[in-house]
Order: sequence, then C-alpha cells, then structure tokens
Amino acid sequence: MLILPLLQSEIQGLRPTSMLQINFNSRIQSNSKKATNDDMNNTAGSYTRDEAKMPADSTIARKLPEDEAIILGKTNPSQWGHCRPFSVSNGCSSGSAVAATLGLATVCLGAETSGSIIAPSHFNNIVGMKPTVGLISRHLVVPVSEHMDSIGPMTKTFRDSAYALEHRSTGSMLQAFNKSLAILRSAGAIIVENTDFPTAQESMDNGLLTVRIVAADFVVAAEKYLDLLVYNPHNIIELADLREWTQSSPLEGYPNKPTEVWDAALQDWINTDYEFWRAYQRTPILGQ
Repeated sequence: MLILPLLQSEIQGLRPTSMLQINFNSRIQSNSKKATNDDMNNTAGSYTRDEAKMPADSTIARKLPEDEAIILGKTNPSQWGHCRPFSVSNGCSSGSAVAATLGLATVCLGAETSGSIIAPSHFNNIVGMKPTVGLISRHLVVPVSEHMDSIGPMTKTFRDSAYALEHRSTGSMLQAFNKSLAILRSAGAIIVENTDFPTAQESMDNGLLTVRIVAADFVVAAEKYLDLLVYNPHNIIELADLREWTQSSPLEGYPNKPTEVWDAALQDWINTDYEFWRAYQRTPILGQ
C-alpha cells in the first residue's frame, strides 16, 4: 500500500525522490547512488550517467523489498559522492536528508564516505547514522572509497534509525561486543574505560590526508564501477574520461562548478601505491 499520492512517473519527474514503505505503515527513502535496475535513472547527480544501466539491482535495493519494503522513488545526491559540491549541504546524501526533514519518508537511506550522512543530517535537523563499514552491503552502489563507504539511515528520530537497522543477524551485536571484552580480559588484556583521545587535534589537522585517501580510492573505484555498466551512453570508462566529459558539457556548469577534487586525484597516488598505504595506515589511528 503506497502512502504518497504520487504516481511513479510523477516521482520520476520530480527527480528528488525515492521512498519505500516498510510493513505498510512506515516509509523509507534512498538516494540514486543505490542502483535499481528499472526505468528510473541512477545518476549519482551527474548527466554522464543519464540513461546508463547497471546489470542488476544493488544488493540493498534488492533486499529491501524482500523485507516488505516498497520502493517509490529516488533522491539525487551531491554529484558523485560530493566530489562536485555546489551547495552548503556538506555531504552527498543531501537529497535523502531533505526528504526526511520534509516528512516524505519515515526512513531515508544515505551513503557516507566521510560525513555525507552526518553533515546533511545536521544541516536538516534529523538523525543520521553511518554504520560500521561492511555492516550493510555496498554491492553496485556508486562507490567513492572501498575503505570508508557505508550505507545508513537518515530519520527524524533515533528510534526510526534503530528500526531501520534492526535485523536478526545484527540484533545481538552489542551483546557480542560485550562478550568479546570479557574474553579479552580473561586472556590478560587491559580494557581502558573512559578513554582519552590524545590524537584528536592531530586528526582535525590531518583532514586533507583523508581527502587524499578518498580521492585515491575513487580513481580505482570509478573505473571498476563504470566497467559494470551494461549500457554506457557516453562510453566513459575511467575518471579521466568522466572529468573530460564533465568539463566539456554545458549541462555540468564547468568551470563555475569545478572538478578540482578529480583534478587532484588524477595527479596524486592511487590506492595500490606504497604512499597510499602509508597514509591509510595512519587514518584509523586518527579516527578518520
């Protein structure tokens, strides 16, 4: 039973909207980074992917209907995971955040690499949660960083976020974590309570390092993702092609809307370089 009085064609025309209904009395929303193999575009906010087709639904889009969710539409994110931001949303899940704060859906789905759920949620006065990387499948979701990407709920209340993540395979995670602490203690480990974080300021000062790591991941991830397309209307197969098409198309608003993140990424290391791994090993210490 659909709650919104909109036809799919009307929702598609609006282009900000993907709502789902769970258990017939609550609704969820997901942005167009989470591919669905239907007539609605999965653009990631970019004209380069208009009419592009993936071979199948993303895992999350496939599994939601299996849990009695009804997909109604999609939202647009900031382009390519906030690689080309042109607003103050401060994160790529801005479409889902707006839909949640307007009450278009009880639960909206966003994608985060480093702040793209949390920041738009803050700007729109809603609850955003980035689950542990790997808790929710990212298969066929438009990627940015294989080391940091995650899918999470964006809701008006903490309770709704908890309901969205509740599942028989994850319901006992806290108990399992606490049990692991007991095992560690029995093995002689020292568990430090109320831990101080002496590297907090260093973490803030090294924000640029995180950007470089994400960019290095994206160079590789974009090529892998584009290679999966079963219909690639502009024959874009790597980040250099994506940048060239974006800069040459009047639809993309270049140079007023720049490509500086991609420019830097193409001049820096990629995630198979030794320099990348030295930097990446530092970021977990800094909590990035």
